[in-house]
Amino acid sequence: MRNTIFEEDRLLTKAAETPRENKPRFDWAEDLGENRFEIPKVRITDGAGDRDFHIAEVAEVIGEALTDLMISREEKEIYTPQNRELVVESSRLVASRLIERLEQEEEGGAPRLSFDDLHKLIEKALVENDAYDVAKSLVFSRSNHGGGQWTFTN
Repeated sequence: MRNTIFEEDRLLTKAAETPRENKPRFDWAEDLGENRFEIPKVRITDGAGDRDFHIAEVAEVIGEALTDLMISREEKEIYTPQNRELVVESSRLVASRLIERLEQEEEGGAPRLSFDDLHKLIEKALVENDAYDVAKSLVFSRSNHGGGQWTFTN
């Protein structure tokens, strides 16, 4: 069994290391549709500086981690209703946790969130949704990019 776990990790690492342009791309944020979750204006500090944050970015990040996981398992069907629902529900949970956190902080102006804080919120939401393997994929992806920032695309 131990070799199987190491082999799964090796395949997941390989998928995470594959450049984005060599992977299938899906519009994971599209499934948020009308459910773009009302969250207060938030600024995020990432590798590009300080900018506005949009919850659609979370759906894309989760979807990319899920895509890497499915590729590592040699799954052909990635953009399935079940996977899309996982992305939507996990994004909704991140939005909820973000709102709770912002209500506790209550400062003047648009609150700021570090990239690392956002990463932790996404991981926690995935674990709360019992998507442990997707959370693991997210961690692998981040570690394979030198712990650096994601490049969000809208």
